[in-house]
Amino acid sequence: MAPNIVVISLATALERREKISQQLRSLDLEFVFFDAVNGSKGHKLFQHYNSQKRLREEPDDMSPGQLGCYASHYLVWEQCVQSGYPLIVLEDDALLFAERFAAFANEAELLPARLECIRLFAPLREKNKPLRRVFEANGLEVFKYQKGHKSTTGYYLTPAGAEKLLAHGMEWTQPVDLEMDEFWKHGVENYGVLPPCLTNDQGFDSMIGYAGQKPDRKLSVTLYRKVKHLNEALARLTHNLKFRLR
Repeated sequence: MAPNIVVISLATALERREKISQQLRSLDLEFVFFDAVNGSKGHKLFQHYNSQKRLREEPDDMSPGQLGCYASHYLVWEQCVQSGYPLIVLEDDALLFAERFAAFANEAELLPARLECIRLFAPLREKNKPLRRVFEANGLEVFKYQKGHKSTTGYYLTPAGAEKLLAHGMEWTQPVDLEMDEFWKHGVENYGVLPPCLTNDQGFDSMIGYAGQKPDRKLSVTLYRKVKHLNEALARLTHNLKFRLR
């Protein structure tokens, strides 16, 4: 079935809302805003955040903006499961490539159920190359990527994929985009489109509210982080090798 379009945006972000509204209306695409969680005001979902575990891996806590961002996407995933409909989830600083985005939105109902989450932008890592084309129809091409895309600017999500992300998100230790990238853990495969449908609008500053320069890492944190990243790299490699063999 055709996906609904949801734009995550703070209720006070009027300029951003106007910009994304103009883009979607020009394509004659219906959409709704989801009022994002303001991290500075707190939220009941922040109880999912495990600060103690986070500080074993990083020198600082997640910022209120990062927590608010995670909570906003988490709530949209819940809506996706409850509705039973796939979604195209956009953040309000998405800059759409009009023709490509409209084509994806109009052809998305052709996507098979096994494609539970598809990133609609180019990976932030240039070395993150696609492993295999997994779907093609009417000019719409979807690829399996070897690593995560490191952003949540825009993505397609099915209820089955949302349910897996919710289960994985019972404990937060890092920003939502990095949690979504851990496909070998939660089982929501990392797919993307080529060419991309959108990018991040550089005309807007980030509203996440990063804390600036991070404190120096303790030796124990550095060692723990290195071991963790090595284990994750091996797990990701193993997962991708199994994918190739399927």
